[in-house]
Amino acid sequence: MSSTTHGSAQDFIRALKASSDPPHTGSPSKIKLAQNAWDDNGFYLPNKGEVIVEWLLTRFLKDKARASDVNPIMDTRYWQLLSDIVYSSNRTQADLTGSARTIKSWLLPILSRVPIAPIVIAFLSLLSSIEHDAQLVLNKLVSRSIAVLWPIAVPKFSPETLLECLAAVLSHLAALQFTRLNETVESLGAIPLSIVSAYRTAFANSSNKRKIYSTFLQNHLLYWIHGMHLNTGDGAHLQEAVAGIYAAGVETMFGVDVLRSLEEGKCDPALKNALAGTLAPNASTLDVLPRLLRSFIQSVRRHKTALFSQGSNRATDNVVAQVQGAGTAFYAMCDELVTRAGNIEPMRIWETRIKCLAIVEEERLHSVGNDPLTQILRENGDTALEALRGSWEEQHAQRVDAAMEIISVLTRIDYDIVSPTLPSIWKRLILNLQAGPDDARKAFGLVNSSALFSFTFLDRLTKAIHGFLTPGQVQDVTKLVLQYLRDTFKEFKEQDKRFTADEGSGARKKSRRSGTTVSVDGHPNPELAAVTFASAARAVGLVVGSLPLHIIPEEACEEIRSLVGDVHSHVIPHALKGSYKAMEAADRRETWAWQIVAAAALRVHYELSTARVLKLELGSDSSATSQLRIFLQHDGTVPEFSVEIARFLLYQVSSDPDQASSVFDNVLHYLERHLDNETSWSGKTHRLTPEAGHKQDECQQGSQGVNAANFMRRMLHDAAFWELPNVRDVFMTQIAIQTASVDQVDVEHLLSYPERKSVHADIATSVPLYATYKTLLHAPAEYLSRSARADFLQRARIADVIMSRPEQQQTEPRLLLVVREFMRRTFMHMGSVEHQGALLFFHHLVKTRLSAEFDDPSLNEFVSVTLDVITMYMSAFLKAAQRGDEDAVVSIVEAFSRFLEIPREQTTGAFQELCLLRFIETLTENYEASQFNERVLSLLQRLYERMSTTSCSRMLAVLSTSAASDLYHHIDTLKAWSRTLAAGRWLQKEVLDIVLEELYASGNGDGNTGLENVVATYIAAAHTLDLDGETS
Repeated sequence: MSSTTHGSAQDFIRALKASSDPPHTGSPSKIKLAQNAWDDNGFYLPNKGEVIVEWLLTRFLKDKARASDVNPIMDTRYWQLLSDIVYSSNRTQADLTGSARTIKSWLLPILSRVPIAPIVIAFLSLLSSIEHDAQLVLNKLVSRSIAVLWPIAVPKFSPETLLECLAAVLSHLAALQFTRLNETVESLGAIPLSIVSAYRTAFANSSNKRKIYSTFLQNHLLYWIHGMHLNTGDGAHLQEAVAGIYAAGVETMFGVDVLRSLEEGKCDPALKNALAGTLAPNASTLDVLPRLLRSFIQSVRRHKTALFSQGSNRATDNVVAQVQGAGTAFYAMCDELVTRAGNIEPMRIWETRIKCLAIVEEERLHSVGNDPLTQILRENGDTALEALRGSWEEQHAQRVDAAMEIISVLTRIDYDIVSPTLPSIWKRLILNLQAGPDDARKAFGLVNSSALFSFTFLDRLTKAIHGFLTPGQVQDVTKLVLQYLRDTFKEFKEQDKRFTADEGSGARKKSRRSGTTVSVDGHPNPELAAVTFASAARAVGLVVGSLPLHIIPEEACEEIRSLVGDVHSHVIPHALKGSYKAMEAADRRETWAWQIVAAAALRVHYELSTARVLKLELGSDSSATSQLRIFLQHDGTVPEFSVEIARFLLYQVSSDPDQASSVFDNVLHYLERHLDNETSWSGKTHRLTPEAGHKQDECQQGSQGVNAANFMRRMLHDAAFWELPNVRDVFMTQIAIQTASVDQVDVEHLLSYPERKSVHADIATSVPLYATYKTLLHAPAEYLSRSARADFLQRARIADVIMSRPEQQQTEPRLLLVVREFMRRTFMHMGSVEHQGALLFFHHLVKTRLSAEFDDPSLNEFVSVTLDVITMYMSAFLKAAQRGDEDAVVSIVEAFSRFLEIPREQTTGAFQELCLLRFIETLTENYEASQFNERVLSLLQRLYERMSTTSCSRMLAVLSTSAASDLYHHIDTLKAWSRTLAAGRWLQKEVLDIVLEELYASGNGDGNTGLENVVATYIAAAHTLDLDGETS
């Protein structure tokens, strides 16, 4: 391009300085003139780059306030030209400008005249007004230019100017799209980090930090808080930028000059008011408070020498106390702000409280003399305690968890803060009935599933009682819990008496709803009183059974035993008698409350009787035992009462063996009536109702609950069970009885005359037989005697034959699968399949019909199991043929030959074909032709010829409709052909041997080509044979 395009150098300068753009009507725009001048090496202008750069920066500064669509700062052409000129990495520009000066030498005067800070601020402010994709393009151009200009210009900037640049970065980050945050920040390159770094350096050297601090609080704090909530994810640039921004804010707010100006024990009111002002428009301020608290404490500790180094306060203890005092003041401010937030976002408020308390604990702000902090912590404890109200309601679950976390942290900080409120906390945790749900039965379930009755907590409490009670506390604690049991039982009886009086003792009045509620006028509610008594009974058994009696004198131990015996005699018998009377009453009065009380009484009796530390002999009335056995079979007995009755009865028979048999019968009869495989237990403490049994605990989802089937399965896999000879013998005897029903069937008669209808159709299809053999699958074969294995195998074969007969259309396939799996495992353990009628049963297996009721996985499993059993018979028959007893093998080969004579369309998918292929596989892989006599070999020869004819026909049919490359889609045909080739090779067919050796030799070549050659050779040979296999 010639210089005439631009005119003279003076014309070019005048054009750039013209008041209008373009400078003349019809002429190019100024940016195009500048770009052409820069690109035209033939256009001579002294210091051309300097001229154009100064014009660009001046244009940016002059038009920075214009709208984004006409603002040159948002025009990529300007930044592209600026980048082309300045991005030279400080190399000399002699080849471009004729000057040997470096970039810095000529840029510094320009940047002194034209500051770039306002340009950067305008750029960041306008950036969010354009499309995202346009932002990415522009950001890359700007970042290249700023990377060169910023280091040269920044020493001239004041801290206030850099604060404005930082504010522009914060404002821009707050406006970014959440989904493409990392990508946008990465495109900005070093701009955010350069600004943050420059500001931190300038602020550290500033002599007017308080003014900058005030400006930051008044104008930029809200955007700074927004920046702390950016989701940095995996973006390294964004993570580094956010970390730098946070550090810049902390240094501004908690610098030593700012901290030195604070009054002792107080926070800066300006900071407090600024943070409070951000709460209304931005609830996320709550999330920043814990970080600020930690940073404030760390800053005070870092500068403690400068802050607390005067006068007598230089003592170490005083310095620590002053640091704690400063931290307490800031925590008090945070707590006040959280309280002032109200209910903007309740869970965010709870999380902020927890995080702040955790920092108080970690930073060890609390000390014995720190009364202001103690008061605040107690107020937090009261707030958490209040939140436990209504804890039984599902919608308050998160709030309750947060409240419990606060109480836990407070306990770790200082137990004395929480100890005065512990009784109230316990009541909330077990759903104190005055604050709990109106329905007593719902309350009972919630109480038993509460944290205080979890197994983990009870176990830890037991160890704590035994390990930490002092000798002087043992008797007092015992008296306390025993008296509470007396009082709650007395209260229950009073409630029941008043309730009965209100109901009337004559004919039943108007029916009341189950689970009577306590009304505002104080109507009695014995069900709620029963729940209270049940909770007290749990506490008595736990505490008394864990007492460390070994640390107190024997006289004190005797006194405790006497107290326990006295309470036992005044509570337990009366509770049981009351339940008997209520359940036997003719007025059909609701008995739930009395049954819960009786269940709790039985539990206390059992726990006191079995407590090793007490060594008590607590007797029981024989008539009570008889009555309880009756109630165990009663349909109206609640599950909780039934469990305790069973526990009581089983414990009693340990001292009265004569009653053992009848008691076991009662318990097992109850289980047979009420326990099924759908009733499960998640492993958590809760009521034993069908709803609770079927509802799996949330933390147990994905894991299998405990039910009767699982328990039985674990027991059968436990070696300890099988090592109990008496139990094992009784168990196996019962199993034998369950399967004895098929002994009356003559299985050989059924196999010999399959066309005759069986009169035993329903014997082998019974559920007990299926369940019995399924149970035997879990029993180790080593624990079955030889005679027992023989009996179970014989009965399994009989059941198999009956279930496989044509009239058994209703037989479920799973029954047959279980029986055959048992035979497979037992044969594998025995290593032999010899038994009477083995050949007949083998032919029966081969004729298996594949049921359409099988799904694909079950069908594959059934076929695999059946083929495994058949293979064991085949191996046994082949071994017998090796010894000269070839009748079974002859029968098998003849049967397969007859099968091959059946037209193909009638045998498609038949199980016999799979058996034939398995027979050929077993024969060719495990035996040699020389091991069999001529009779067997001749039959095998004819079987092979028939297989050859059949396989050849199938292969021709496949090849006539499919290409050679599609043969793998006919896997059944290929398998049959493969077994045919194997049989021919085994019988020493020379032609096929040669072809196969050729195939083996081409193993590293093209597999499809080798396969096509073999197929072609085989078909060519097949054409020389007639249908009878003779040479034509």
